[in-house]
Amino acid sequence: MDASCLIKIEELAHYTDSHLKEAILSLSKKNSLKTKPFLEILNNEVQCSHAATIGTLDDEAIYYMKNRGLDDAQAKAMLTQGFFRALLPHISNQKIKTLFKLFLTPDSGLLTPD
Repeated sequence: MDASCLIKIEELAHYTDSHLKEAILSLSKKNSLKTKPFLEILNNEVQCSHAATIGTLDDEAIYYMKNRGLDDAQAKAMLTQGFFRALLPHISNQKIKTLFKLFLTPDSGLLTPD
């Protein structure tokens, strides 16, 4: 999977302060992921930065949660929910937000990594 994000600062957008952060959670060890954060800056009077991370579920966190009584699937689902719940406040489109909330329910069956 390829992912790319863009921040474009127009010529008249003086004193813009912007940060692009791209975080990708891989739920499969079988896939290949690439990310390309882009900054297109048409003005010199700005402060911009970018960061990108790609990761999998933390094995130590899964181990910790299993030692507290959760099974493997429950631990992975809970960690995945935590990752995606952090996105909810940033989604303004209510239809997409509703779909995300449905995705995050334990009964959806969508949170089971392979």
